[in-house]
Amino acid sequence: MDKKLLLMGCALGAALTLPAENLIKNGNFEEEAKNWIVPSWIKHAAKLQFDGSDMPGAGRAALKLVAADGKLPILYQQFKFVPGVTSYKVSFSAKIKDFNNWGWFIIHVESEKTRKRYFGQTVGAGAGTNNSRPWKTYSKTISIPAEEGGNPARVTIVFGG
Repeated sequence: MDKKLLLMGCALGAALTLPAENLIKNGNFEEEAKNWIVPSWIKHAAKLQFDGSDMPGAGRAALKLVAADGKLPILYQQFKFVPGVTSYKVSFSAKIKDFNNWGWFIIHVESEKTRKRYFGQTVGAGAGTNNSRPWKTYSKTISIPAEEGGNPARVTIVFGG
């Protein structure tokens, strides 16, 4: 059986938010992969899949991460840290379904200029077969140094197992 994980788009839409602005475009995956980059230079990057049948809230689509045939889903989106803003809220929801043995995914936020990683969250499943977990929301407020204001950054999602 494939190792699977569904990542809720709408909650990722709240990733890196300011009170009135979402820095991630199409973070809810309503337009599938629009604004997201799947690195073509990584030979084991898998094609993205979307699922509209299983979501924890309103919305029409969720990103479905499937690791199969030696290929792993990886995607990222570039944005800029906002000058004068040093506090950001990172949040996303994830559901694990039908994992066989160990599996994980990582979402992280980093500066493209300094290469400093300001947020990293690993979500995984334990040993065994057909491991599943219900939808869970992960949320954290992170601090970014003022000198990063205006610098390019990225949010990256990587799945493996």
